[in-house]
Amino acid sequence: MRAVRQGEETELAAFLRQHLETSMFLLGNLQDHGLTGDHPHVTTYYRAPDAGPIRAVFGRNRRGFVMSQAPQQDPADIAAFVQAIAGQPVW
Repeated sequence: MRAVRQGEETELAAFLRQHLETSMFLLGNLQDHGLTGDHPHVTTYYRAPDAGPIRAVFGRNRRGFVMSQAPQQDPADIAAFVQAIAGQPVW
């Protein structure tokens, strides 16, 4: 699990569009605010795996709201996300 980097927005959006009905906040925040900035809805996205095709995306926006798109519901991915945001406030 690692944070999505600038330049990976197209790959991220393509994955989220495959699951459009359950990705509206993740996709909307990406489209409206991108990966950086001060807006409260700017989201830090985390992808699994680190390389290759995306199988899960997790996000935490500047307000501390967390979101996920993890169709395989792999407990290891969830644990990795929790570790990645450890110490950050979550609502």
